[in-house]
Order: sequence, then structure tokens, then C-alpha cells
Amino acid sequence: GPVYGRDNPSDKLLADCYRNALRLADEHGLTGVAFPALSTGAFGYPMAEAAQVAIDTIAEEAPNLQNVNWIRFVLFGSDDLRIHEEALAEAR
Repeated sequence: GPVYGRDNPSDKLLADCYRNALRLADEHGLTGVAFPALSTGAFGYPMAEAAQVAIDTIAEEAPNLQNVNWIRFVLFGSDDLRIHEEALAEAR
């Protein structure tokens, strides 16, 4: 994923990470994908912004997937879960 504040446009680059991973998984016949909160650790991407990019990108790509039928976020703790749940609620 992109390094926040250095790799620009960071939101597009982060979205591309999720989009490309989903497409590759689908092309290889995988039925599920698990994601960490990409770029939020050492790469410094703010969790709330990263969660919104992730949720929006996955929602956009999901209807195009033929094989992938579940997507899971594997997060570090309850604060990260809350932030992702809020991003999901905003996307609906």
C-alpha cells in the first residue's frame, strides 16, 4: 500500500491495492479474501480514511466478482473494528 503523505494520490493508490487484490483473487478462483487495514501501520495511513477507502472500493468491486463471495477484515483491535463499522454504516 501507499505511504501516507509520500505516495500520491494516496487514496487512489490504496483503492487500487484493494481493487487489484480482489480482481486477482477472483481470476484465480478464490472464494474468499481477508484483508488487514492496508497501509495503516508503518505506512501511517489514518485508520478512518483508510477504512472508508477500503469499504467504498470493496462495495464498488463486489458486484463484478464471479468467485469471491466473502471478504473479511482482520483488524488489530476493537478501535479498528469500530472505525470500520462506522465506515460501513456511512457507505450504506
